[in-house]
Amino acid sequence: MRILQNQAVFTPPYSSHVKYLYDGIPIFVAVFIKKLPYKELFEGIIQFVLSWRYDICVTVGHRQAIMFGVLNRIFWGKKSQVVKELYIDETALSSKFITWIYRWAFRNLSLVITNSSGEIPYMMSWLRLPMDRFKFIPWPSNVPVQGNPREENEKMLFDVFAAGRSFRDWETFFSALKETNLRCCVVATKKDIRNKGIPNEVAIYYDISHNEYLELLGKAKIVVIPLKKTFRSIGQAAILEAMAFGKAVITAELTGTMDYVQTGINGLFYEPGDTKSLRDAILRLLKDNDLQRKLGEAAKQSIENYFNKNSYSERMLETMLEVCLHG
Repeated sequence: MRILQNQAVFTPPYSSHVKYLYDGIPIFVAVFIKKLPYKELFEGIIQFVLSWRYDICVTVGHRQAIMFGVLNRIFWGKKSQVVKELYIDETALSSKFITWIYRWAFRNLSLVITNSSGEIPYMMSWLRLPMDRFKFIPWPSNVPVQGNPREENEKMLFDVFAAGRSFRDWETFFSALKETNLRCCVVATKKDIRNKGIPNEVAIYYDISHNEYLELLGKAKIVVIPLKKTFRSIGQAAILEAMAFGKAVITAELTGTMDYVQTGINGLFYEPGDTKSLRDAILRLLKDNDLQRKLGEAAKQSIENYFNKNSYSERMLETMLEVCLHG
């Protein structure tokens, strides 16, 4: 089985079966492409040109996917295309032209891999494809389970840690913190939290490295991932990293989180956009050390048993074999 993929995957054994796009083209060409605007479109073109050598082409990202799909239709290509990281742009749903392009380009694709099971019905409706063209494979934690014993709460620098970019509901989060006097740490971009009424007790960090991010995460009692209401698959990376650290996580009950968090078992949900619901969940968790410990231990167990890179790789490899067998 020969697989061509435009972006590198670092999770063996699946990655041992994959040839990455930039490994198959001259270095000077790769350097030139990476400097181009909308380089993803050129990646899709090159991947299609090279596709005859491979059994399956995996496109990561919507621009690469749409370019490959369009060329596959224009030139009557028979190559199996598997799409990863295909996020529905909610504004695009109102555009009949964009919707028509996606439906036309993806009519013959083999499979769309999603990061949440709940987004499959939306994608089925949007792309007008049957259910057997979609498969949910849980995203893995970017970091392994941390083996250090959990520190006592008194030694923690922060009561609450919150972070992220896409679809973060900072308005609700900061409103929930008002008059609580909690020590909080937020990692975000300046434009996302500008004019959001940040309480004085909140320490804000911008543009820090991933290692610095993880260091701050480890110094907090609990983690909150505040999310806006959407049917897109969002928030998993931050949630899973917190779980790998054995942190009790609070997040919004949404399409993208329900496959990863079981409320009261390995985390807690709050109602999206509801300040009182979020505040009550934060205060309840901070007042109950036993609940923090219980949720944190179950969260680590979830990573060890399910949401890890080896499990992800095995599912991906199994899926690629199914695509090869059934087309």
